[in-house]
This record gives sequence, C-alpha cells and structure tokens, in this order.
Amino acid sequence: MSLKPLNHFRKAVVVSAVVATPVMANENPLNIEFSGLIEASVSKTDGEDSQSAVDTLELGISAQFNDQVSAEIILLQEDINTDDQTDFEVHTALIHMDTGFGTLSAGKFTAPFTTGETNMIEDSTTLVEPAGVGLSFSGEVDMVEYPIYAVDPVKDDTTDITGNTYADEAALGFGDLAGINVNVAFTDEVAFNGSYAKIDDKTGTSGALICSFGELGIILETTKIEDEDKAHSNVEVSYDLGFGVVAAALQKDADDVDYHSVGFSKDVYENTNLNLQFMQTDDGKDESNSLAAMLAFEF
Repeated sequence: MSLKPLNHFRKAVVVSAVVATPVMANENPLNIEFSGLIEASVSKTDGEDSQSAVDTLELGISAQFNDQVSAEIILLQEDINTDDQTDFEVHTALIHMDTGFGTLSAGKFTAPFTTGETNMIEDSTTLVEPAGVGLSFSGEVDMVEYPIYAVDPVKDDTTDITGNTYADEAALGFGDLAGINVNVAFTDEVAFNGSYAKIDDKTGTSGALICSFGELGIILETTKIEDEDKAHSNVEVSYDLGFGVVAAALQKDADDVDYHSVGFSKDVYENTNLNLQFMQTDDGKDESNSLAAMLAFEF
C-alpha cells in the first residue's frame, strides 16, 4: 500500500471536503479568491537512492456570486514517486447553493469518507478517498454536521475503495457511489467523525476520534473496506513543544503491514511549514527504514 503526502494546511480537526466552502453574505457582486499549496520533499529508504519530488501542487479559485450561490475549482497535481501520481487536472469543481436549511452542492469532488488525519508527512493508512461527479447536501443539527452524497464514481486507471478497476466501473452510474459523513464536536477538545460509503454492491465504514488537551493531541482512526481481511488503523500522539510539534504514530494497513513513525513539524515562516519524519515499515518478514523532509508553502 502506498502512502500519499499529507497536505498539512488543509487538514482540519475533522475534515469534510463537501462542506469546506461555506456560503457567506458578500457586499460585492462577485468576490473571487485564489489559494494554493506547494509541497516539496526529499526522502531516503534503505537500499534505494534518495529521491526528491514536488509532492503537491494545488491551485484553488473560489467565487461568491450572491448570498446564496458560490463556486470553487481546485487544480491538483501529486507526485510522490509511487503509482499514486496524478497529472495537473481538475480535482474539484463545485457549485454551492444555500437552500436556507442546508447547502446543496453539485459537481466533481472527493467524497468525505475518511479524515486520514495525521501529523506525519505521509497520510495515514486509514485514508481512503473515493471521488465522483454528482450531488451532495450538507446540513447541521445542534453539534452534528452531516454531508450526504450520491455521485457517479470517477472512472480512471486507479482503483476505487473496493479495488474495482476502470473496466469494473465502466457500467457504474449516478448513485453507485453514495454515503454519509457525520462530524460531531462534543467539546472544543473532543471531536468524532464517522462515515459510511457504498459503491456498487460493496461498503466501507470509518470512524475517528480526535482529541486535544492543551499541548497534547490524540488521533484514533480505523477504516474497514468490505472484502479486505483487516481494518486500516492509526493511533497517534502529538505534543506541542512551543517551538514545534513532535508526534509518534502506530499504523497498520489491510495487508497487516505495520508503520512506526516519529515526526516533527515547525512553522519556519508565515504560511511555510517544515516537516521531518522517520518511518519503520514491517510486513512480518522484512523491515525497512526511511527518512523524509518536506517543506510546505500555502498562499
């Protein structure tokens, strides 16, 4: 299983891609905002040459048309020296409409199935990101947020959450990827995220508990995909030292491979973050160690 690079700036305590752009009142007829992210890294794994890469290049445009309607487009390229590589393409293209009792969104987006929350350079083994083109509705009741979605799964050369290939997905249509994500903020320090997704006739579930007690942070997350023998899991503890954040994680994927990581992150300048990581990978037969350093800049 390959691990994708963490976008540190976009990862919130509880992530929901569908509700990431709220519809807000605006005095201007059209308010356009630009944003972006660049992540570059150097890594070295036992027995391999060191590698450098521009891991992430992301450009975003959002527009507020009126009090009820807004839109967003995100262009994304990822290259992490694995099969998880994408060309510079439209990653998200959504139009949002405030209905008065929730937000209706239509377009292309990544379904909010898992958080993949981590302090490491690599995303957590629990991260699964099914994508599609369709509709979502997000609302809020008391302390509970709930995006619901039904889409036509994106058809490409990669596999979906159940391992289907492009040929398997060719017959899939609207509604064949559907699910619900629930975000619950119990207090300012404790939040829960739960997800259910169904693609074709197979299902996936995920749950995450994310806590913050002063300088101490705790992440507990598990993801289970139907037909996989094991669940993906992540247990992570972090501590804010004042001059930076140190973290340790124990992760396991569906193939029963263990990932033991220690990381350190520090804001070096405004909107610029330095991340360091040591990872040990153990598949039960062999062990390998890797070192990585990443510099991330958000604008």
